[in-house]
Amino acid sequence: MRIIPFSTFLFGSLFAFAAVSCQKQGEGNQDLPPTLGIVGGDTLDWGEVGSGKLESVLQLVNVGGGTLRITQVKPSCGCTTTAIDKEEVASGDTATIGVTMDVTGRQGDYIKHITITTNDSSEATRRITLKAHVVQDLIADPGYLAIADLKPGEKGSASITLRNVSDKPITIQKPKEVGSTLMTVKFDMTGPTTLQPGDSLQVTATAVTLNPAPAPAQYIFATDSEMTPELKVRLNVHTIADATVDASGSTPPIGIPPGK
Repeated sequence: MRIIPFSTFLFGSLFAFAAVSCQKQGEGNQDLPPTLGIVGGDTLDWGEVGSGKLESVLQLVNVGGGTLRITQVKPSCGCTTTAIDKEEVASGDTATIGVTMDVTGRQGDYIKHITITTNDSSEATRRITLKAHVVQDLIADPGYLAIADLKPGEKGSASITLRNVSDKPITIQKPKEVGSTLMTVKFDMTGPTTLQPGDSLQVTATAVTLNPAPAPAQYIFATDSEMTPELKVRLNVHTIADATVDASGSTPPIGIPPGK
């Protein structure tokens, strides 16, 4: 007859008891209502950041029993979310949501929210707070370029002032277009410029529209600043109708006056 050592018998008994206990505990959780838990709490704080887009991931946990059903994830204006990876979460399981908050052009405290709706009977709607303290070394005043009442084919200009509000020199590259091609735009800034702390630089853009209703264009000033690695400025142009363009949008042949 094979003799089993007492230590082996004891270890096996304890393992079996633990397994049965865990199984019973899991079965017991199924009798509890589903409950939404947020890993890290109801506030997502990026702390002190520079200008740009902030990204993170929210983890949702069913800390109750049954199945937690997530019916809606609604971000407020200024932040976005990716699709949740699962809408039904078993007891003890997790779901994740990607979160992005755009703080481009912001300064100081910036706060947004995400509302999550579930079948949690104790709190069907949960509001997650997103916050950051935005610090910029370089600002544009105003934060955009605007040219009004410009006829198609004519030139118009607008200016902004770039200010170094940090305590270090900042080198700024000439602007690079990332938007509309329905107009030609030239800046009087043709190369890199270094601003000392407290210094400012006026930058002028001259535009010629190629379309009666050009879309806005966006320009990026790249810098060597850690907090403001790039400064985005939008150019908006409002046009007025040209007398040589009729209501159909066609242009009369050269040498023939309108209406003939």
